[in-house]
Amino acid sequence: HSYIHRPFVANADMDASSYRNIGAKELALKLNRVKNNYEKIIVTGFPDNLRPWYEFFVGKVPDNIYLTDLKCASDDSFVEENPEKLLAVDSWQCSPESKMKDGLEIKTIDKIKRPDNSDVYILLERKQQ
Repeated sequence: HSYIHRPFVANADMDASSYRNIGAKELALKLNRVKNNYEKIIVTGFPDNLRPWYEFFVGKVPDNIYLTDLKCASDDSFVEENPEKLLAVDSWQCSPESKMKDGLEIKTIDKIKRPDNSDVYILLERKQQ
């Protein structure tokens, strides 16, 4: 309905409500498939909290998945967190490339896309030594 109320949004990236919930189901199902591969999974809370989506489509959020209010869950997690197997899920507004250029040993393992093929979630993990 946002197209009816705001039909002339020039830059949809700036209008988070237009993208709200897109990709949440896909992310919940993806995390359910990979949850046992990681000691800790830190998930962005932007554009929407994943908890209701995960619990609706999958069930109770496991103890190793941490849902945050951060746009960029990877900002400090790869520096401050110790688990060898760490997955961070960032929103599209984060820049993993700049973190890699700064020398963090991380890699993009997957992206959840919108129907227009733009990123909505970016999944990052530590590079294996």
